[in-house]
Amino acid sequence: RWMAAQREAAGTPALGQPTVSQLWAISARLRVETTDGRAFLKACARVFDAEPAMTETLHRTLPGAVPEVIAIDAAEGWLLMRDAGGVIMGEQPADTWPAAFPALAAIQRATSGGLDGIELEDRGPAALAASLPALLESPFVAAFPDDIGPRFRAAAPRLHDACGALASLPPGPTLMHGDFHPWNALRDGDRVVVIDWSDSAMGHPFMDLTNWFKRVGDPAARRAMLDVWLDGWADAAPRPALEEAARLGLVVGALHQVESYRRIVASLEPDTDWGLAGGGPSFARWALA
Repeated sequence: RWMAAQREAAGTPALGQPTVSQLWAISARLRVETTDGRAFLKACARVFDAEPAMTETLHRTLPGAVPEVIAIDAAEGWLLMRDAGGVIMGEQPADTWPAAFPALAAIQRATSGGLDGIELEDRGPAALAASLPALLESPFVAAFPDDIGPRFRAAAPRLHDACGALASLPPGPTLMHGDFHPWNALRDGDRVVVIDWSDSAMGHPFMDLTNWFKRVGDPAARRAMLDVWLDGWADAAPRPALEEAARLGLVVGALHQVESYRRIVASLEPDTDWGLAGGGPSFARWALA
């Protein structure tokens, strides 16, 4: 009913009843055809309550960089958006994927001071270093498989040092997507829209490398993509510093993912994790590798 009322208020009423296009433990998404094209309503889990207001602010600040937001209900965690169009980059040839990097970099450069009116959590390297002992002692990490849990805990000094080293390297803090990968980028010609800002926070921008590169199995392709990424930040620092930030960003970004999955799993009702608990050990292995 809220979705229909917002469409009416926008002067583009729905042409039928909404249908469920996605439903799982951390979000639900409804789709409806309207007189002005397709619209989506995303209902976010409580652990991602900030997503609607943050996406709306990003839309106002950087039109076209994220989906066009029609309306939100922050209290309910509801986000109503126009269809961004285009194709999912992850379903296209991998050599086209780096076209998404300039889109994210433009958002990150524009948000080095945060977002007006939005209180963003600091999930940068220094904050991760401070929270590392609690993470490693948590029941979440205690439940990791025997082949990774002890090794991950034993790596605490190296993980702490990686956080400290990355915190000292450029570029400075920006908005971090938190779940940047080729299936969260839509391409329509030369335009790329970055979607799904559920796990965003302030942090080192190169921490967003992890989730993307974890999906690129070929080392040569990974190296070529990294060169494109670094070219987009060439004016921020000398190349050796950027290379080091990327190397450390892959490690610290993986640590950020472990902490993210800890929070997500802790927010779920028992026996409803939809396999999400496996994300923690997977990224712990990546951090060590």
